Amino acid sequence: MNSKLLTQFFLMFCLGLSPLIIQAQEQGNSLYRIEEITVPAGEFTVVGDLYIPLKGEKHPVAIWVHGSGPLTRQIMAPLLKPQIEIFLKAGFAFFLDDIPGAGGSKGEIKSVYQDRAMILAAEIEALKKRSDILPGRIGVVGMSQAGIVMPLAATLTTDIAFMIAEACVAESAYRQDAYLLEKLMICEGRPEEEA
Repeated sequence: MNSKLLTQFFLMFCLGLSPLIIQAQEQGNSLYRIEEITVPAGEFTVVGDLYIPLKGEKHPVAIWVHGSGPLTRQIMAPLLKPQIEIFLKAGFAFFLDDIPGAGGSKGEIKSVYQDRAMILAAEIEALKKRSDILPGRIGVVGMSQAGIVMPLAATLTTDIAFMIAEACVAESAYRQDAYLLEKLMICEGRPEEEA
C-alpha cells in the first residue's frame, strides 16, 4: 500500500469517517451547496466541485491544489471536509477538482509543474468570472507538489489573493502525511496533545 492510500486509511479510521457517514452528513447539509463545474484549460478539461455557502451572494474562494498522484475530489473531499467547512463557515467558497487523467478531468499531464500551474491559472480565470465569486479574493491552498505549482501559477496570473502551503515539498511524504493528519484531527476538535 503506498503512503497516500495508507494516509487515507488512517484518516478515515482516526477521524471516524466512512463513506456512508459522509454521504449522510452531506444529505443533511445546511451550510453549503455543491455545483459541479467544468473548466477548459488548454488541452485539458478539468472537472471539479465548487462548494458554495448558502448565506451571502458573493464569496471569496479557496482553490485546493493537490499533491502528486491521480487524486480526485471523491478521494480528497472526505479527507478535507474539516478544512472545507472552516472556509465555508468563514463565508468562502471552496473548489476541489480531479487531476487530469483521474476522475472526470481529461488530458495527459506531461510537464507536471508547468501544466498544473497553467490549469490552476485557468481555474482562477473561470472562477473570477462567476457572479457568486469575489474576483479580487481568490486564493490557493494545497500540500506537497502544490508548494511548487502555486508559486508557478502566480507567475501566470495576478489574481491570487492568498496562498496557503501545507507540508510542501521540503518535507518527506511521511512527514507531510503526519502533518496533515495532525491538522485534520485538530480541525475535528481533538486536543492538540492527542493529535
